[in-house]
Amino acid sequence: MGPLVGVPAEEKGDEQMTEFVEIHAIQPLGPNCINRDDAGDPKTILLNGTLRARVSSQAWKKAMRDAMRGMDLPDVGLRTKRVAIEVARRGGVDVGDAKAVLGLAKAGLEGKDGTDDAGALILIGSNTLDRLGALAAEYATAEDGKAWLADKANAKAVKAVLKEDHAVDLALFGRMVASNPEYGVEAAANVAHAIGVGAFEPEYDFFSAVDDLRGAYGETDKGSGGAMIGDIAYGDATIYRYAVVDMARLESNLAGDHATAVKAAEAFVRAFLTTEPEGRVTSFASRTLPAWFRVDVTDSPLSLVDAFTSKPVDADDVPAAAAARLKAHAADLSRAYGISSSWLYDVEVGGDGTLAGALDGLEAVL
Repeated sequence: MGPLVGVPAEEKGDEQMTEFVEIHAIQPLGPNCINRDDAGDPKTILLNGTLRARVSSQAWKKAMRDAMRGMDLPDVGLRTKRVAIEVARRGGVDVGDAKAVLGLAKAGLEGKDGTDDAGALILIGSNTLDRLGALAAEYATAEDGKAWLADKANAKAVKAVLKEDHAVDLALFGRMVASNPEYGVEAAANVAHAIGVGAFEPEYDFFSAVDDLRGAYGETDKGSGGAMIGDIAYGDATIYRYAVVDMARLESNLAGDHATAVKAAEAFVRAFLTTEPEGRVTSFASRTLPAWFRVDVTDSPLSLVDAFTSKPVDADDVPAAAAARLKAHAADLSRAYGISSSWLYDVEVGGDGTLAGALDGLEAVL
C-alpha cells in the first residue's frame, strides 16, 4: 500500500495500518555522563576512524517507560523478577498461592531455585498482574486446590492473560521470555543508539571533599587536604537520535485497538523527545531537550545516521549545522530512491513548529 497522504484515520475504513512513525532528533547534551560503561566512562563508538559519543537505546527506553507511567494511558507495565510477590499482593493471598497459579504458565515466573524471584526480568502489564492476582485469589479460596490446579480451563486462563493482555509499553518495546517463547511479544518500536554528530574527547573532573568536622574534636593537626579525592569521566556532545514505530505491529499487539495504538504512538513520541537517561545527573544536571526534531509518517522507515558517519560536524553552531546536514541528506535519499513521507513535521527551537503541533498533526493522519 502506498502512502495515504493527508487521509484522516476515520476515512481509511477497515484497512490495516501499514505506516511507520519515525522520529529524528538533534540534541545537545552539554557536559554529561548520562550513560556510562563498565569502567564508569561515557559510552563511545569509533565511527569511520573518529571517536564519537554514544548513548545506548536501553538507557533511553528505561527513561521513556518511566515517563509513560505519568501519562494518560490505559495500562503501563512493570519490569521485574518479583512477579509472584506482586501477584500475591494484588490478589491478597500468600506468595505460595501465587506461585502455584503462576506455575500453570510454565514460564518460570513462579520463582527459581527455591526463591520467590523469576529466573529473569520480565515486562508485564499492571492489568495482567491484577488479573493474575484475581486467579490466585480464586485458587486460594477453592474448596479443592489440587483440583483447581488440575483443571485445564484454569491453566488456559492463566496462559491467556499472559498472551493477550498487553500494556502499552509492552506492545511498544516487546518482551522476550527465553524459558517459554510463546509469551514473547515482538516489539513495535525500534530505538537506535544515539551517536555524536562530531568528534568526542572524554575529560576527567578531579574532585576533593572536605570533612565538615575536621578539627572539631581537638585534633592538633587539622590538615589542609581533602578527606576524599577522586575523578569522574564526562564529555560534551551533540547527538543524533532515531526511533521508529511500526503502527501495524503496534495495533496487532494491542488486540486491534486502533484508538489505543494511536494514543500509544503519541505517548512514544512525547516520551522520546522529553526524557533523558539520568546517569550522574546529580553531578552534571545534564537535562536537555532536542534543538531540532522531525516526526514523519512513511511506509519506508530509514535511519539518517549516515549523514554523520563519513565526516564529523565541526561548526560554531553544531546543532544547527547537524540539522541542516540531516535535512539535506534526507532530501538526497528521497531523490535517489524515491522514498517519501505521507506526512512530516519539523520543529526547530527558536524557529518553526511545536511539540504540540507535531502531536496534533500525527493524531490527525494516523
